[in-house]
Order: sequence, then structure tokens, then C-alpha cells
Amino acid sequence: MLRSGRLHFFLLGLVPLLNALALLLYGLHLATSGSGGTERAVPVLLVLAAAGGLALGVAVVRRGRDLGSGALASLAGLVLSAGLGPMVLLYLGYLLFKNGQPGDNAFGPPAPAATLAVWLWSLVALVLPWFMAVMAARLM
Repeated sequence: MLRSGRLHFFLLGLVPLLNALALLLYGLHLATSGSGGTERAVPVLLVLAAAGGLALGVAVVRRGRDLGSGALASLAGLVLSAGLGPMVLLYLGYLLFKNGQPGDNAFGPPAPAATLAVWLWSLVALVLPWFMAVMAARLM
């Protein structure tokens, strides 16, 4: 797995995380609103939110490699900080703002600059789950 710079981490890790949190809140609203059958879309929202969490995990590993940490250490930091509640914000802020190692490290060369494809993929990751959630709410 490659290294990931700060912008990649933001676009492909934090944007899906925020999207997953919003999807979970929307699922909570659907489940408690009692608006006739829309609560059946909640499992779809949970799957979409889990996909956002998986994207965050991949982004944390890639960003950790840019900082010189291994996958296990990066994921352990995420899990431990998440277990401490608001500390996860400090850990994610650290990953977002800490400069990566300037040259090659044990995990490869520095991450390339964000391309148009990265920007478009983050836009798809932001919009597609909501489209799927709306379709699930309508069809179920």
C-alpha cells in the first residue's frame, strides 16, 4: 500500500468519515421518525456508513506510512483514540496536519500531489452514498 499525503488523507479519509457520521444520523432520524416504512432503509445506511469507516481505516494506514508508522500502529492509534472519545479528533488532527517524511522511507517514495482523479473520487464518495440512501428509502 502506498503512502498518502495530507490532502489525500483529507479527501479520501476524513470526507468519507464525515459522510458516514451524517448517514448514521440520517438513519437514526429514519428509524425514530415513524414515517411509514422508511426505517427499512436503515440497514443500507449502516452498510454505507461502514464503508465510510473502512475508507477511513485505509486512509489512516496510508497516512501513517507517510509518517513512518506501520499499519498496525496506525490502526491501533485510531482504535485507542476512538475508545477515548474526543481523543480521536486529536489523533485525526495529528494525521491531518503533521508533515510526512520528506524522502523515501521504508514504505516507499513520498506521495504524489493530489490529481483530478482524487478530487473526483472524493466527490463520488461524498455524493454516491446519499444517492443510494435516498433510493433505498424510496424503494423499501
